[in-house]
Amino acid sequence: MTGSVVWKEEFDPFDDLTKLSQYARAYSTATIDKALEVNNILKEKDQAISLLQAQLSEAQHKAKQAEQHLLTQQQINHRLNEQLLKEKQRIDSSAIQMHKELSKALAKLKALNEQMVKSKDEQISQLSGQIEKTKNLP
Repeated sequence: MTGSVVWKEEFDPFDDLTKLSQYARAYSTATIDKALEVNNILKEKDQAISLLQAQLSEAQHKAKQAEQHLLTQQQINHRLNEQLLKEKQRIDSSAIQMHKELSKALAKLKALNEQMVKSKDEQISQLSGQIEKTKNLP
């Protein structure tokens, strides 16, 4: 074959450049989209972190307030317990004193009662004796 035909395609470098430009544009658009998506995710994460830090700060503040309140309540309880102990001791002391006084008064009443009983017995005895004497009278 002396007369062979070589097929020759026309090569246009601008076609490759156009395809490359299209790929670059698609790639840059996708990259920009992904960058925006990553940026939004980072913003959301930063907001979540800020929110959690604020919640932590608030919780720490509340815990500190609760500790202070607890300490105050413990101090109040301690003072009240001291007052209660003093009042109980005062009442006990007062009760002991009153018991002593009542015991003395009771002892005096018993002695007076015994004297009155003796006196009444003597009066009864005297009156009985007089009644007996008057019975024997004509």
